Amino acid sequence: MPTLELDHNGVFHTLHQAAPDRFVHSQFSYDGALLGATLYVGTAGAMKLARTDTGDLEVQGGTPFTTDPDNPEILVAPALPPAHPFPKSLEDVRARRKAADKKAPPRKKTRPAPSRGQDDGTSPVSW
Repeated sequence: MPTLELDHNGVFHTLHQAAPDRFVHSQFSYDGALLGATLYVGTAGAMKLARTDTGDLEVQGGTPFTTDPDNPEILVAPALPPAHPFPKSLEDVRARRKAADKKAPPRKKTRPAPSRGQDDGTSPVSW
């Protein structure tokens, strides 16, 4: 559920969920002009707007996205998967194949011994 709070400077703060684990903290002036927005990663139960000792509002329970230093227009998530999860060259593929081709020594096969007594099928079953 979106929240709307007014800080001590007369700035409206909203926090709303934009995706299952993405939240947007927006700041608006008194006349409705957007002053800024920050994208956060977090869980629905943990994210909230909280007042500081000075009367400002801050987001608690999430981690903000940051701007990419090489591309200022692009946001970078706090914990992204590897940029290249797949091999970049054929040498990487060959090295992985060689490692996979090394076979482990065969394991000794064991057979379970037939049991005697209670579960050999000769005892009556009662429920």
